[in-house]
Amino acid sequence: MWENVYHIARKGLTMNQIRYEIFTEKNVKYLDKPNEDLALFEKKYNIGIVLDGVTRDRIEGVYPNPSPARVASELFANTIINKFEEINTHGKSKICELIQEANKNIKIYNEELKDSFLAGTVGIIFVIEGDKFHYAYIGDCSAGILRNNMYRVFTEKQTVMIQKHKHEYTSKEIRTNICNHINHPCGYGVWNGEPEAMDFVKYGTIKVQPGDIVLLYTDGFEEEMKGYKISNLCKEPLKGMSKERISQDDKTCIKLKFL
Repeated sequence: MWENVYHIARKGLTMNQIRYEIFTEKNVKYLDKPNEDLALFEKKYNIGIVLDGVTRDRIEGVYPNPSPARVASELFANTIINKFEEINTHGKSKICELIQEANKNIKIYNEELKDSFLAGTVGIIFVIEGDKFHYAYIGDCSAGILRNNMYRVFTEKQTVMIQKHKHEYTSKEIRTNICNHINHPCGYGVWNGEPEAMDFVKYGTIKVQPGDIVLLYTDGFEEEMKGYKISNLCKEPLKGMSKERISQDDKTCIKLKFL
């Protein structure tokens, strides 16, 4: 269901109205594997977050509880919100500084965790300032904009090469020699506390217009998007779009409509 319409405004910027909807659903792979996706929209700051915690290894056949992936996602999101007022920059610069602070807190968590497989998360952060939609992302979550009956994805999946060549490497090689290594041809980014993750963060700004719809989603929701009619993207609630379980993974989406 849509949340109530509300106004967003910043000094010196255009006034807009926005509706938003959030959907998340746990995976059906395992009963003991929690939903490691996370999505929120903080109206006070006009900031939104979609995160997908990196799946963990089982220990003697049991999935870790609490899940370090879930903890990393929650820690990252909480830092973004809690540090928002402390950072006085705007737009992409503000997002960059917020991400750096959140990544540092995940580093502290991993130092306490003492696991060679660093807990981490990937995702998209956005801030709306008037008619400017600023965003930053890392990993394999996606985002797109629907305008004039056309839908365009404006993010790139960073895991395409490693998915294609993962059989050539061990899990340890992927986690230590490829993850957060910008010089590797299969390199991809994860917010896991390593400062090198910032090399993979991509930024952008879209000037939104009345009627625009922006969708931000984890890879588990991607299958739901394929083949969907534009008219359905406009009208159908996110829960309605997810009637059939195409992907077994966690699936999460934020839908924004600018009025």
